[in-house]
Amino acid sequence: MTRRRDTCDHGMREWLLASGCALDPLPEEEAPRLPLQIVQGGPAESTVFRTAPGLTGYWVRLQIANDGDRSIRIADLRFELQAAPEMNFSLLEPPIARTAVSEYELPGGFRLPYDQVLNHRLPGQVQPDRPLGRVCLRIQL
Repeated sequence: MTRRRDTCDHGMREWLLASGCALDPLPEEEAPRLPLQIVQGGPAESTVFRTAPGLTGYWVRLQIANDGDRSIRIADLRFELQAAPEMNFSLLEPPIARTAVSEYELPGGFRLPYDQVLNHRLPGQVQPDRPLGRVCLRIQL
């Protein structure tokens, strides 16, 4: 009596292939997905605007939620405009001196209150059941 072996075993599979047996390829393993959701939305989902001659600003309202049971670190956030991939936006730096009236200010005078902007929270952690919901400001140089 012959004992059946599992053809998913790497050694057996290599032996069968070397013996000339045709085998179906193994399905590729997908990287595990993080339980993270990034949703764009709000009254003004995103806006591209001129901040000063030769400078373009971009803001997007995001909500970043963690559906897992432990915190997830966000190391970087990148934006691309599909309609204009040649536009390179950089994240607007937070104000240096934070006071009770700190604001993000873009060249040309456009301002948003510090607590409404997500920029200073990234990189950072997203805790379970505590979504980050703010505006990201970027500027094209």
